[in-house]
Amino acid sequence: PNVSITNPENGNIFIQDEDVQIEATATDSDGTVSRVEFYYDGNLIGEDTEAPYEIFWLDIPGGSIDLVAIAYDNEGLAGVSDTVSVVVRSKPIGTFINPDPANGLTLGDNTLRIDAQDPDGVVEKVEFILDGTKLGEATSSPFELEWAGAAVGTYEIYAIMTDNEGLVDSTDVLSFEVFQASAVTILSATLSQDADGVNVNWNTRNEVRIASYSVQRSLDRSFLTATELTSEAPVGSATRD
Repeated sequence: PNVSITNPENGNIFIQDEDVQIEATATDSDGTVSRVEFYYDGNLIGEDTEAPYEIFWLDIPGGSIDLVAIAYDNEGLAGVSDTVSVVVRSKPIGTFINPDPANGLTLGDNTLRIDAQDPDGVVEKVEFILDGTKLGEATSSPFELEWAGAAVGTYEIYAIMTDNEGLVDSTDVLSFEVFQASAVTILSATLSQDADGVNVNWNTRNEVRIASYSVQRSLDRSFLTATELTSEAPVGSATRD
């Protein structure tokens, strides 16, 4: 059988995640066409068993993509179309760094920050939307914004990213808490001594963090080291002087 892709055409440009209709014509001089399969970069998209041969390709990925159609006739013989190359523009993507998706935000650390990237271009603007209201925007990396009115409570935030081609996408809505920084409670402590010096281990907790620390001091007091050993959920910030 003979087969050719009639839509899209070579060089067509699409936007990531949009739906594209792929169409092909197929004939067989001494039989009938039983089906037409559609592929991108060697991956099967789907097939059609009746003319007009077409398929809707949903949520197309970004990048340069090669499309091919393969027609099969009633005897199992196959014909392959010429390759049609298209370009799919990628949308910008973003991930929140602060507030931390798992740990929220401690009052006083009010810088909203997002890691925004564009696979085939440049992110030109990030808008911060808090509880449905735009707080402000950042136009260069690092994409961050000072949140002047931060207060203890629960909030929802998302960001809208715009790239150099005007493509726009947004992050998922992030629900997070703002905590009041609190004093640290020592849960337990142990003291030991060996040939290297004196070792102190203790566990601490505040409203948002449980952590274990180890402090070692040499016998001659020439050095002092402090190490955080573990941190358990919920995690936030804790200090000890």
